[in-house]
Amino acid sequence: MTDTAADITNTIIKLLEDEGFSPRAIEYYLKQVNVGKLKDPSTSFVFTGACGDTVELYLKIESGVIKDAKFLSTGCSASFISGSALTKLLKGKTLEQAKEIEGEDILDHLGGSFPTQKVHCVRLVKKTLEEALKRYQEIQKGGKNAQVGKK
Repeated sequence: MTDTAADITNTIIKLLEDEGFSPRAIEYYLKQVNVGKLKDPSTSFVFTGACGDTVELYLKIESGVIKDAKFLSTGCSASFISGSALTKLLKGKTLEQAKEIEGEDILDHLGGSFPTQKVHCVRLVKKTLEEALKRYQEIQKGGKNAQVGKK
């Protein structure tokens, strides 16, 4: 017996709903919102959380404004959903506004329904953002860790 693409998609939706993800979170997961690398990012950072999930964040910054944001993740669905939500929130924000984004903002953006046991993924993408912004400041100052994507 072979499943059709629609059957597989419906199964994924059901699993994510059963886990407690909001409709927006499920949409982001299915559409892979902002998943990928940016060519010539202004800054990037790779961070692995205690859970073992890894997030790579890429930002394009022009005149102090985040013009584009993408990410890659190796991890669970919650890491991908959190990365999509963060990148959606980042686009068009100033660096100062980006620094003020909190985990609660990400959860609110997703519609509030997010499995409690997966909230650490929100913290993972938030930490990756913090480090990417620090890296960008170093790049602007020409510091010793100024190479994009190098730790």
